[in-house]
Amino acid sequence: MKKLILLILATFTILNADANLPASTIKNIATGWGGEGLFLSINNSTVVEECVNPRIYISPTNTMYNEILSIALSSFHASTNVVFRISGCRGENMNGIAISISK
Repeated sequence: MKKLILLILATFTILNADANLPASTIKNIATGWGGEGLFLSINNSTVVEECVNPRIYISPTNTMYNEILSIALSSFHASTNVVFRISGCRGENMNGIAISISK
C-alpha cells in the first residue's frame, strides 16, 4: 500500500511540474474580452503538458502580472527572444507564470 501511495504522489509531482518553453519571439499580445487576463502567442507551436493551444495565458492575479506585461511588450517591439515559464494549463491554454528576455 505504501508503494502505491508513493507511486501516485511521484506521478502527480511529475505531471504538474513547471516547464520552460523554448526561446521564441512574441507574435501577438491580447487581452480577454472580460478582463480575465492576457493571452500571448509566440512564433513557436510548442505545447507543454496536456494543454491544447500553443497560447500562453497570464492571470491578472499573478503577482508579477505587470512585470510580465512590461517585458512582453518590450520584447514584442524589439523582436527579441523570450522564455516563458509554464505551470500547467488554464482551460486549453498554457498557464504562464514568469518570463525571461534575452538577446
